[in-house]
Amino acid sequence: MLATEGWRGGWLRSFSSLQEPDNPFGSSAWRWERGALWDTGPHALSTLTAALGPARSITAVGGAGDLVTLVIAHESGVTSTAALTLFAPPAAVGFEVAVWGDVGVSRMPPQPDGGEPGLLAIAAQELVGSALTGVPHEVDVTFGARNVELLADAQEQIDAARS
Repeated sequence: MLATEGWRGGWLRSFSSLQEPDNPFGSSAWRWERGALWDTGPHALSTLTAALGPARSITAVGGAGDLVTLVIAHESGVTSTAALTLFAPPAAVGFEVAVWGDVGVSRMPPQPDGGEPGLLAIAAQELVGSALTGVPHEVDVTFGARNVELLADAQEQIDAARS
């Protein structure tokens, strides 16, 4: 999904079960310690900002365990939400993304199991192209730093509400 005129908002839900024995990331100590905000949060922001434009601010509410709900205010004036957890019950596991607006709802198509094998190659080609031409990529260190700032703000909000 690319940023498109006419979208009024969007949502992303990413619920996984890190605790399940067959989860390939289940032994990742930092995921258990830091939770969904820092594991899937960057992906949520990247996806929703690609569809709705850069994020201006974020509001975060922590739930049980690592559950977090984010409300993202975009520079375009629209808002989106993200609900994230790494410790959902297996029956609740799932991933969905959608934007909505004047033309209705547009859902992101599901990825095949194992992801799209060519995406990493495309990302590597774009990185090399940017390095060779000197033309910055739209998803560069500035983009990454801004997402980290937003997630750090979200973490501060969650921590303040819990203390």
